[in-house]
Amino acid sequence: MEPPKPPTRDRATRLAHLTGHRAGTPHPYWVTGVGSGGKFTPEGTPLGFPGNTFLCHIDPTSYAYDVLGTLQDRLRALPTATSFAFLPKPSFHMTVFCGVSGTPLSRDGWPAALPPGTPLAEVTNLFVERLWGLTGATGMRVRAERFDLGTSISLVERDLASGRVLRRLRDTLRDATGLDREDHDTYEFHVTLAYLTSWLDAAVAPDYLDALDAIFGESRDALGNIELGPVEVCEFDDMQAFRPVALFGPEGVQRVDASRGQPTGIGAADQND
Repeated sequence: MEPPKPPTRDRATRLAHLTGHRAGTPHPYWVTGVGSGGKFTPEGTPLGFPGNTFLCHIDPTSYAYDVLGTLQDRLRALPTATSFAFLPKPSFHMTVFCGVSGTPLSRDGWPAALPPGTPLAEVTNLFVERLWGLTGATGMRVRAERFDLGTSISLVERDLASGRVLRRLRDTLRDATGLDREDHDTYEFHVTLAYLTSWLDAAVAPDYLDALDAIFGESRDALGNIELGPVEVCEFDDMQAFRPVALFGPEGVQRVDASRGQPTGIGAADQND
């Protein structure tokens, strides 16, 4: 869920991000004590960070999912692994549009015309209702572009058609939710594998970057054509799992039966019922 930093292709900037050089804090900003609004403790324990979001899970039956899992396993085997909190493989996803999240819930933005303090379930339900009568898409394709820090793989559209669809989806979701973010046009698509929870020692960071570049170099071509399914409206309690409550695809929006994990058939065609 965490958007990557701006492009950090040059080695010096990447090292500065990994070691906390000039950060002025003992840990990355998403690392805090219990009850202080972060996503992880310094030890890598997940903290409660509720919210909702619009994303596409990476298909667990796909080749890309296997490649991402193997890549993450190789990172886990590095001596620097203790500085990272690795996310469960079933959580792998690409965010299309961020909803509301944090403690308090409005920490990550708030939709226009919605009373402050509205419970998460009500916000999510309102988002789903606002999508009724609209249609999404499926079959968009993306490819891996960069893996600068070993936490999130930056993704870009595989072709012009996918790019147009993804940007249009993002605009549709902004208009429907009333969430207009400053980074609407610049937020990078990505899939997060881990969070940095403690700064790397300056003496080991260069070797880590060398290993990271080698691992990604061997996997990049295999991540060159990732097909995405329909956008999922999800809720989450922390960064470990993202529960679909509705699908937003070519048939419109369909609520998901949580007990069975299946759509219940409420879509664009039902608006006159």
